[in-house]
Amino acid sequence: MDLNVLLLRLEALELRLKLLEKEKIELKDRFSRYESPKNSNNSSKPPNKKRKELYTFYKRMRREQQNLFVFLYTLEVPADNNASERAIRNIKVKQKISGQFKTTTAAQNFAKIRSVVDTTIKNGMNVLIRFITKNFAYSSFLFPFYFV
Repeated sequence: MDLNVLLLRLEALELRLKLLEKEKIELKDRFSRYESPKNSNNSSKPPNKKRKELYTFYKRMRREQQNLFVFLYTLEVPADNNASERAIRNIKVKQKISGQFKTTTAAQNFAKIRSVVDTTIKNGMNVLIRFITKNFAYSSFLFPFYFV
């Protein structure tokens, strides 16, 4: 890559980091307004104990409040699980269309190839070029019948 391109990318990353730091500070300020469940003197009235399911849910939410909002404290934790859902979507679509894999080996091969394809896309690389490249590290791992 050209040095100018790398410098532009570095500047973009530095700008993104500054924006994330600012967002982190804003989120911490917003979240600090809420009470901690351990020291809570919250005046909100709990649901009626006669409605057992709702009351149980309320107690569980109060008890696990800190664990529910981890993403507000730690920027590395995403606020949603969209990446996980996208990762399994292709497998579920394949399962829905084909029904199932005929053999365990076929399922394992599909998982290996899908893993490399997803990682390649996540890294912003062209999948076809990555598979065709001679220095592709996993070629013999994915296609052992080809490199005999």
